[in-house]
Amino acid sequence: MSGNFGGTFAGRKSGLTIIQYIGEIMKKLFKVLFKAWLVLVVVIIAFLFVYVHKDEWASKKKIDGIEAYATSVSELKLPDDVKVISLGEATHGNKEFQLLKQIVFEKLIEKYDVKTFVLEMDMGEGAYVNDYIKNESDYTIDEIMSLISFEIYHTEEIKNMIEMMRDYNSDHNNELSFYGFDLQNPNMAVSYLIEQDIGLDETMLQPIAQNDISLSDEDVQESIAYIKDIDDAKLEENYQLLIQNIINAFEFYETADMNDYVATNTLRDSYMADSVLAIAEVSETPIMISGHNGHIAKSNVMYTSMGCMLNDALGDGYYAIGTDYFYSDCNLPSGGERVTHKFCSADILAYQAKYMESGEYLLDFELAAENEDLKELLNSYKNAGDIGENYSFIMSILPSSTRKKQVFTNLYDAMIFEYEAMPIEIQ
Repeated sequence: MSGNFGGTFAGRKSGLTIIQYIGEIMKKLFKVLFKAWLVLVVVIIAFLFVYVHKDEWASKKKIDGIEAYATSVSELKLPDDVKVISLGEATHGNKEFQLLKQIVFEKLIEKYDVKTFVLEMDMGEGAYVNDYIKNESDYTIDEIMSLISFEIYHTEEIKNMIEMMRDYNSDHNNELSFYGFDLQNPNMAVSYLIEQDIGLDETMLQPIAQNDISLSDEDVQESIAYIKDIDDAKLEENYQLLIQNIINAFEFYETADMNDYVATNTLRDSYMADSVLAIAEVSETPIMISGHNGHIAKSNVMYTSMGCMLNDALGDGYYAIGTDYFYSDCNLPSGGERVTHKFCSADILAYQAKYMESGEYLLDFELAAENEDLKELLNSYKNAGDIGENYSFIMSILPSSTRKKQVFTNLYDAMIFEYEAMPIEIQ
């Protein structure tokens, strides 16, 4: 037997050295491991693909007989004694939900004598829009649009609606009014009051008419104290609303804990509900409001929303219309720019819009309850789209981040469904 370590391996006829033999074994082992790794990767990808799409596939089925209950938006019917009609939007980033604001409002003007439209925007910005539609403003439409802080409203659809209201008022003695019910930018309401020359101390108001203020500044606190002490009894109702909105806004920023999602959103929505009720109080006819589904729904599992409060305050006087999509190419802010991403709600009722000529339909829940199958469907948990004004990568891989399991009859009185919703185009 040779003592040479590099000699042939004993008993091997192939003549391989030990190093070569080990090398062959390692190659075979590597091939086996690589194949196993490749199979694992394929299995994981297949699992994720099925996981992401399984609800979508399951919801792609026709509901027999739904055509008898699916109507056009123009056929919207309201019960008697409704004071506030709300229209939600499943996303802020789709054209169809913005177009519906004008379509529904025009029908409410025509059929139910609704004269007031209230949007999820700051009340001060709404005051500028209101002057414009009443032909009482020196601003151009483009200047009015630039005063609106929410970028989602810098679209042709919102611009056209504002112009429609202005044209209508020109022929109907300024019957229509426009308001905002939000309170995130109180400086706009302060700036508006300064421009009105209604006897307020401009010097005292200037510190809180700025875009960026610090609540800890002494002059800001003095300005807030001044506006709280204004005796507004002799001012017009719209000015009273603005002053209260400013007070609410600063109380919100002074007391809200931004790290407490539930408390912060409940507080914001409580002030928005107060604004809607105050606007309804000064309006001689029913009013229409519009905001995200999460704000207008009669129930919200995350926090107590504006819609919950309006429903408690008005009962049958509050009528909520939700919206949903099956597919959405949604325009969302991401990394300092806006991008469009595709989502699916996996909502079987939204899927039925595919079979409607216009790609959309209205479902009145009271009417639909006449069909036992639809009644059962509406009263059971099902998927619904739910996208806010933000985007993260997880939304594209985790379906539950862009949809919720909901019982529609707990949330709304009716819904408008879109098969495919297109992205808004920011101007």
